[in-house]
Amino acid sequence: MATKTTNCHICVICSRTFKKKQYLIYHIRTHTGERPHKCETCGSSFNQSSHLKRHVRTHTGERPYKCKTCGSSFLLSHSLKRHVRTHTGERPYKCAICERAFSHQGNRDQHLKIHSNIKTHFCVFCDRGFTRAGDLNEHLLRHVREKPYTCGICSTECSSNGNLTVHKKSAAHQRKLNAGGRVSHDANASGRQASPKKKKLVTPPPNNLDTVIAEKEERLQVVNQEIQARKAKVRRLNGEISSREAESKSLENELERLETAKANTRNRFLNQ
Repeated sequence: MATKTTNCHICVICSRTFKKKQYLIYHIRTHTGERPHKCETCGSSFNQSSHLKRHVRTHTGERPYKCKTCGSSFLLSHSLKRHVRTHTGERPYKCAICERAFSHQGNRDQHLKIHSNIKTHFCVFCDRGFTRAGDLNEHLLRHVREKPYTCGICSTECSSNGNLTVHKKSAAHQRKLNAGGRVSHDANASGRQASPKKKKLVTPPPNNLDTVIAEKEERLQVVNQEIQARKAKVRRLNGEISSREAESKSLENELERLETAKANTRNRFLNQ
């Protein structure tokens, strides 16, 4: 399963290299699916003993990594490391394009999608793509016609906090604000930004309650059917992608074989 060279160990399946043999053993298990370390509590299995040890803590409640500043404890060492940055202000992950810095690598990677325009979150209704899950969630509100953000001055309803902010800055809103002689709700007495007001749910009259429930259930069935259709489409596309990847890998292997045969033929011709 493995080939050793002078400086490293090579996986014969994917050609990935490792400096230590043990790392190669762990890696090969990702190909074979072997998980020799099993939890006695829930039966979950893992390919490394360290992963099992970390998992057991979820049963015992053990949190061995403690913050010296505030006393918060954590299950994982890297979770403590990330937490400490909230005290120190350290931002070691920097965007190579705009030089914006982040305290978490995941936040930096998510930010990079804005520059590369990689869209990994897609709407199940219209196939529109988004780089962030939060943007997708706000977009979905437009399909279900929910507007949970309400202006505290004129009661205008908006589907997102961003739309509510745009509304507050509009000329029509300012005219209503000035006509009413009220103080802007963009700032409170201390000058701090006020949080958006969520719309209160209105309970329908008792005589219409059954009708409203029936309409909601019917709408829910339609939405579920659309979601299932979109999921089926995603599964089909994933299958096509896997097929294309396998075809590409096969072509790469064939090209490598032809290159080797070409080199061997050339060597035999030169040696004659």
